[in-house]
Amino acid sequence: MIPIGEACLLVRALLEDPRSRVASEVAGWSHPVSREWMMLAFVHDVVVDTTPGVKNPGRFHMPRPWDSGTKKLGGGTKRTAKQALAILRPG
Repeated sequence: MIPIGEACLLVRALLEDPRSRVASEVAGWSHPVSREWMMLAFVHDVVVDTTPGVKNPGRFHMPRPWDSGTKKLGGGTKRTAKQALAILRPG
């Protein structure tokens, strides 16, 4: 049996690594990806967007795991900025 402190550190490491299934599940992604994959997908999209003569370049973009099924931050409420600040203000 491992100590609880070590277990917490291991879970924290899993949550910080986008390649882990734990992190991708918590984030609501469809699958895990590496940071290198994220950067290469971004570069691919920039190259496609700047290629002359390509019509509708968005259809050639790399699909992101967070594009479908991602949990909305804040519960998806439609508060104004003023309402949000009132909630966050102490007091």
